[in-house]
Amino acid sequence: MSLNELEKSKLYEELACAKEEWILAQKQYEYATEKDAIDAAIYKILATEKRYMFLLKQLES
Repeated sequence: MSLNELEKSKLYEELACAKEEWILAQKQYEYATEKDAIDAAIYKILATEKRYMFLLKQLES
């Protein structure tokens, strides 16, 4: 599937937001002290990483 310029532009914006969310999740993990907070941060890291990789693959196709 070929993306037009507007679609690519929107995907780049989403990719930038996804990267920020991923970085924020990593920072939340660094500061988490309780077991549940650590578990939640790990889950968020994995979820945001997958979203980032998904968007990146869409841009590469």
